[in-house]
Amino acid sequence: RGGRGGSSSFQSAPRERNPARVRVISPEGEQIGILPWGEAREVASEQDLDLVMVDASGEVPVYRIADAGKMEYSKQKRERMMRKQVTKTSGMKDIRLSSSTQEHDIKVKSEQVERLLAKGSRVKVFVQFKGGRRFSPQERQERAEEILTAVWNQISEAAEENDRPALESERGNRVAMALSPKSQ
Repeated sequence: RGGRGGSSSFQSAPRERNPARVRVISPEGEQIGILPWGEAREVASEQDLDLVMVDASGEVPVYRIADAGKMEYSKQKRERMMRKQVTKTSGMKDIRLSSSTQEHDIKVKSEQVERLLAKGSRVKVFVQFKGGRRFSPQERQERAEEILTAVWNQISEAAEENDRPALESERGNRVAMALSPKSQ
C-alpha cells in the first residue's frame, strides 16, 4: 500500500530521495534493525502495511511498519481529546453581581460559585456598576470589595484566590476577582 493519496501529516515514503538505510520498527514496537531502503519497503508490503517515517533527525531515519491511515486517525483522536480536556479544565465561568446586590443574593451566588469550583472550573466573580446611581471610583472600589469580600468569606474553604479584586474595564464600571478550586 505504502504512500496512498490524501493529505496526511505522516509520511509513508519520502518523495525527494530514498535514504540508503533506515532503522525499522515492527508494528508491535520492536526494533527490526537497520535495513536497506528497498528491503524495508518489501518487509512492509509483505505485511500489507505502510512504511511510516517516525524520526528523520538522526543519522539513520527511523521508520515504523504500520497502517498510515490508522496512525493518522489515532493521532487526530488524541489531539481532539487533549483539546477537549484543555477547554474543560481551563474554562473560566463568570458570575455577575451588581452594585445593589443584597445579602441573600450574595449567598445564592456564593453557593453557585462553590458548585462550579467543586466541578473543577475556574470562576471569575465580578461586580458590575451600571446606570442609576453614580459612584466615584473610590466608592466603586469600596462597594465592590465589600461585595466580593462577602462572597469570599462564604467560599474561602473551597477556593484559592488567583487575582485580588481589581478594576477590569477601561470605563471602571466592573471590578473582578478570579478564583480556582483549592488544590488538595
